[in-house]
This record gives sequence, structure tokens and C-alpha cells, in this order.
Amino acid sequence: MANILILDDDTRLARQLSDFLTKSGHVCRVESRGDTALTFLDATRQVDLLILDIMLPGISGFEVCRRVRAHAHHFRLPILLISAMTNEEEIGHGLAQGADDYLTKPLDLAEVLQRVNRLLSANSLRDDLTELPDSKGIRLEVQRALSRRDPFAIIYVELLNLAEFGRSVGADGRAKAIRHLGRGLHAIGQETQSSIFRVGHLGGGHFVVIIDPDNATRLCKHVQRLWQEHLPRFYESVGQERAFREAMARRDKDPNAPLPILDILFCVAVHDGDAVRNAQELFDVLSHLREGALAAKVTGIYTDRRH
Repeated sequence: MANILILDDDTRLARQLSDFLTKSGHVCRVESRGDTALTFLDATRQVDLLILDIMLPGISGFEVCRRVRAHAHHFRLPILLISAMTNEEEIGHGLAQGADDYLTKPLDLAEVLQRVNRLLSANSLRDDLTELPDSKGIRLEVQRALSRRDPFAIIYVELLNLAEFGRSVGADGRAKAIRHLGRGLHAIGQETQSSIFRVGHLGGGHFVVIIDPDNATRLCKHVQRLWQEHLPRFYESVGQERAFREAMARRDKDPNAPLPILDILFCVAVHDGDAVRNAQELFDVLSHLREGALAAKVTGIYTDRRH
């Protein structure tokens, strides 16, 4: 059972949706105006999902979506947009405001229920391995910062050579390396006392950090230094100290020799708080930086200096 808020000024359709979802085991509340729905959200935390029409009197559905994503308590709320508008540009714009899914009218009630249940089941937003926000959770954190127009830096962090390491130590050793980096990122980020700080796990050896711009490079350098200092001890803890010594010895003889040792890549993009950008744009910038870094075959900190 979930608490669902339905926001649509078509009262007949809203009641039809409410009755159908109630019979399916959910509890529904219907609102017809964006301002009253936002007032209700301010007064409660007991909402598990929002079904939101775009064309509303007063505050549009797009604006409601943006305000929900900027809300202190409800920014992770799953949002299903519904609308009679069917062109791809409108759909893309709706998803860019932070909506999770989109259905066009006329609605198939069975499909609505399917989408609702899918969104609810996917809303744990926490990664079991690292206990950090998962891919969806950290993207919502990015969208929230964008909606609040906060200046921030987003850092993509990748644990390199993880596949080779996993083949040597097995699944448990691979998981230990991922948890080790996740804990390190969280602990060092907390030490910076940044005005904004979140770290999430995208899966595998991939992480994202949100931090204020002034602390971004400092965090990367701090993590990089501590990782290198602790790496011999970590390899010893998984029974691979000999492999580590042999790899480092090869590097001493030939500085250009490949070094199949766990390493970290950092890619940094900055949002200044003014330009209207969505989360996907920032992730596209990070992806571009990563491609360049991997092509250069040089680890380190790569920053997008256009912003």
C-alpha cells in the first residue's frame, strides 16, 4: 500500500484514477491546483508517489515538478507525469524537470497501475553494497541542487583496473575494494565540512560526489593521496601483497610500463547556479571527460573548465 497524491484539474479523470488505484490497494488524495498540492506537501511527509498533470491552473505541472525536486523532504518523491501533449520535445522537457516517467492521455488504467508499482518498487534509492544512495538516488540529489539553483561541483569517481583485480581476488575482494573507496569518499567529504555534500554509488567501481565548488579539487587530491598511501595495506588484506610488490617493481624499471593496480580517476564539472541545465547534461559532460581521460591513459583529476 502506498500514499499517492493525484494532481489534475480534470476532476472526473482524477476521481477515476483515485478509485482504480484505491481498489488496487493504495490510498489516494486528489488535488486540482498546484499551489494547494504544494501546501499539502509542505505539511506532510506521508506521500509515496505523485501523479502530476502538466496543464494546471496557476502553477504548471512543470513548475510543481521543479519545486518538488527542490523540496527539503520530498525531493526523492517518484513523479509520474500525465498529459495530453504527445510530442517528444514536451516529454523530454518534463523528464528534464525531474519526473521519473511520463504517460500520455487518454490513459490506460492498467498501464498506470503498472507504472505506479514499478516506480514504487524502484524507490529504495540505496545501494546494498555500499549503503550509499544508488544511481537514481544521486541523480535526484543532483536534480535537487539544480532546482535550488545552488552552485556545486559534481565529481565522477572511477575505480580503475577493478575487473583485473576481481579476477585475482574473486567477488568478495572486488566488493571489499568498492566498499573501501565508498567509505573513503564519504569520510573525507564529511571532513571538508562542505556546505553541500553527497556521495552516491552508480554501480561497480563508479561513484558520484556532489560538493561545493571550492572543495572539489581539494577532495579529489585528498582521496587520491590517502588511496595511494593505504593501497599496500589493502592489497595485503586481500592476500595480494606479492602481486602489488611485483607490479611496483616493474614500474620502477620502466615508468611507462602498464600498472594493473587499483587506481582512481576523477572527472569534475561545475554548475554555477545560473545556467539552466539538467542532470543529464552534467552527466554528459562527465562522460566526455572520462572518454578523454581513458584515451589519454593517464589517471588523475580532469576538470571541465568551460564553467
